[in-house]
Amino acid sequence: QLARFLMVVESCCLLRCSSTQAGSRWEWVQPSPEASRRVPSGAELRDIGFGGSIFTGSCSALSMLVLLHGLGDTPAPFAQLARAMELPLTAGLALRAPMPLPAGMDGSMWHAAFETTGALIDPRRGGEWRRVDSLKRETRARLGALLHLLHGCG
Repeated sequence: QLARFLMVVESCCLLRCSSTQAGSRWEWVQPSPEASRRVPSGAELRDIGFGGSIFTGSCSALSMLVLLHGLGDTPAPFAQLARAMELPLTAGLALRAPMPLPAGMDGSMWHAAFETTGALIDPRRGGEWRRVDSLKRETRARLGALLHLLHGCG
């Protein structure tokens, strides 16, 4: 899984592998100071599956705090937390989970969490992988797309 992560991050030009006589080493790629920076638009976030996410801060930030809400929550209180923290030179991005809750309930979820009966899926039951499979299916590609988008924003 680390290899997959490195492939995604390297494809976003966030990491690069440099080879020397001493061997290979990974280095973080720093954006050039003259790179134009912008805030990702709501439409761009929606297009990659994170509609309703909330960006806080400014495009002059040098780092980003990404906040993920829990089952059934929304990004609004997490965006409020990012604003309240007032971290220097840090923007916040409170992501909205891609899957709506069943039965029209407010909030969203990152992976399948409910049985057809409405009960929560019990992860302790032997051979239960629906939550993990759903998380991979619903979220992995979106997070890769998010890295590409953020890199493109500077």
